[in-house]
Amino acid sequence: MIDHHLLGEIGAEWAVALPENVTEETLLQLLAEKINDLIQKDFNKLLALLYRIDIDERKLKTMLQEHPDKDAGLLIAVMVLERQKQKADARKKYRSDHQSDQSPEEKW
Repeated sequence: MIDHHLLGEIGAEWAVALPENVTEETLLQLLAEKINDLIQKDFNKLLALLYRIDIDERKLKTMLQEHPDKDAGLLIAVMVLERQKQKADARKKYRSDHQSDQSPEEKW
């Protein structure tokens, strides 16, 4: 099961309606469809979204070149989900580290 907060971020960022109990496989399919649609209709918007969520351009180009026979939307969706998970993990770690460093008085 995917974290609800992460689902909310992805759904809002990509303007995709996501069911509450979505599997990772279904999420990747929905994202791939949206990405393929953007590739066809609004490539600049896709680039802006990828930039905003900090997808490594070189890594993306390499992945697409190494797998020319695969669905580009699905390859990009995998990268997007990986990056969003990394960011969510970093936020959780920062929050827990930051909170544990504070004395009870500082938490106020």
